[in-house]
Amino acid sequence: MNDKALKTLEYNKIIEQLLGYAHSPMGKEQVEALLPSDEIEEVRKRQKETADGVRLSFKKGRIPLGGLKDIRVGIK
Repeated sequence: MNDKALKTLEYNKIIEQLLGYAHSPMGKEQVEALLPSDEIEEVRKRQKETADGVRLSFKKGRIPLGGLKDIRVGIK
């Protein structure tokens, strides 16, 4: 998607709001890297993942992610 479309959609504001829900540095990195897709199968996959996450959250409650640590440096 081009920059003009992202600006028109105020995509940066959506990302800023989503960053407020990210609980780890790795999650924030993933949010910042998100870009919309115009591939219908990719969109369907992402919607299913979101629906699955919401369903799990309603069923089991919030997943405790507060203690996550970035181990990428240690495994290099």
